[in-house]
Amino acid sequence: MGTLKKYVLPGLGFCEILFYSGIIYGWAALVYVLKEEGFYSHLCQNQTMHPADEDIATISCVKQDAILNLIFTISSFVLQGSLFLFGVLFDNLGTRFTRLLLHILLVAGFVTMLLSSPSLPQLLFPGMILLALGGGQFIPANFQIGNLFKNHHATVRATLSGAFDSSAAVFVLVKLGYDGGISLQTSFAIMIGITALFLINTFLLMPVDHIHSSKDDSNQDDEINNPNDETRSDNQERVSHIVRGPYADLEDSVTGFVVTTILYILFSIVNLISILEVQYLTFALQVITRTFFYAIAVAIIPIMFPSRYFGSLFGLLSTTGSVVLLLQFPLFLLTQHVFDDDPLVINAILLIACLFTLTLPIYIFISTKRKNKEIGSRRQNKVLIG
Repeated sequence: MGTLKKYVLPGLGFCEILFYSGIIYGWAALVYVLKEEGFYSHLCQNQTMHPADEDIATISCVKQDAILNLIFTISSFVLQGSLFLFGVLFDNLGTRFTRLLLHILLVAGFVTMLLSSPSLPQLLFPGMILLALGGGQFIPANFQIGNLFKNHHATVRATLSGAFDSSAAVFVLVKLGYDGGISLQTSFAIMIGITALFLINTFLLMPVDHIHSSKDDSNQDDEINNPNDETRSDNQERVSHIVRGPYADLEDSVTGFVVTTILYILFSIVNLISILEVQYLTFALQVITRTFFYAIAVAIIPIMFPSRYFGSLFGLLSTTGSVVLLLQFPLFLLTQHVFDDDPLVINAILLIACLFTLTLPIYIFISTKRKNKEIGSRRQNKVLIG
């Protein structure tokens, strides 16, 4: 691959993830516009509403809020839950086929959102689901770009991970544009045009198959080499490094796990403080923490498995997380109807759950230390016997 293309790809990959992958997480900003437009406002006709000010978008309507929250919950589940299926497709059918499918889903999603209106609010459901299906899958499709940079692959993937959470800003821009006089339909029409432009990346820059890592290439070379050409001691040395390598890398990752867990705990603590100004810090911590989480995930998978399985394994990880996302809507209803719109109890429970996650880095640290010690002892015994 040419030098220019090598350095252009990370930039384009960053833009794609920024524009598509986490777009649904900006839903709160879009809800403001949808309320202004009157989406599902008919559900509020027989309800007592409590306006915080003159702005209709700040009026609280339980049924309207519930159905809009349901749209977000379903689309979030679809995004995470579908990553495994698309990961398998990506691993087996290659980059170009997967990306073309994602472009089709995105265009269909933006068109559906464009056609939605207060008289057809139901289109929000398929529109957001299509955006979740098409957008989220650009994460594994672009993480392979890190394979182009042997010594900086983790940095590239971490940077791309940061774009995922920043993607929520797209709907914030839609909201700002709406406040400035740009209609919702115009914003979605612009998004359709931008999606078409990114086809250039699909056909001209990204490979038909995959971008393989140097680790995979060296493994293929090892399979071709004749072991008879090496001495017994050389073979033992190689096996020792192959076996110990993942455990050593896992041991090095403990710091990342600890930092990520601490950030989640800080986020949960700040979330308990019901002061509006403090909640700005909550949003900042959420973005930073999710970035750390995905950076750790994309770093660990290549350590333990060949990169050709990255899509499937990353998808499996995300799909498992999607099961937890299903709790979001019941917790929202619980907060509304049982705790009188006070999320304190729910947030306290989530804080306790975060504290339990500290057991993972502790377990990794202890188990890798023990495993490395065992490998070192076996290696020393082989040397003495040999």
